[in-house]
Amino acid sequence: MTRSRTASPFAGTWPLRLAADVLALAGVFCVDVAVGASTGWAHGAVEATNPRAGERLASPPVEVRVEFSSGLREARGSVVVEDSAGRNWAVGPAGVDAATLSQRVDPRMPDGDYQAHWNAVAADGAPLHGVLRFTVGAVPGDSNPFNAVVTAEGVRWLRGASFAFVGVVVALTGYVLVTTYRSPS
Repeated sequence: MTRSRTASPFAGTWPLRLAADVLALAGVFCVDVAVGASTGWAHGAVEATNPRAGERLASPPVEVRVEFSSGLREARGSVVVEDSAGRNWAVGPAGVDAATLSQRVDPRMPDGDYQAHWNAVAADGAPLHGVLRFTVGAVPGDSNPFNAVVTAEGVRWLRGASFAFVGVVVALTGYVLVTTYRSPS
């Protein structure tokens, strides 16, 4: 009695090539996204801040400024500059000028850790918000590693690394499928 062998769904060459092409295209897309991950993906991502995230200043800043990669809607921004006790050191309303959100602060700010909570609306209507942490004066270093500041550059790096990881997984999956279901010659 002769046993008949059931053909694999990938026994022909065209389904195998199609699967390999689709996986290769997906892998190229993931790598392209990983390499090109930038602020262009966001609706006005933060380009720069003053003070910089996590910066230690010798004296209080005159203002807190957040610069975006695209324009903002006029009169649609706010900034609250709080110390560790929750006191707001912002003076007057926040200013919006093109792609910059700024807030004057009280020059009598004592030494300490501060958080600037900012909100704005991008020109395309997307809400933008974040927190900028900085220190004024001689304050002992923070020993809590969970208070680390995640900067925009760190977010871009993490996004790129995650897409690269997905690209590698897709490419390996394609390789395994191609080598496992290759038609016998």
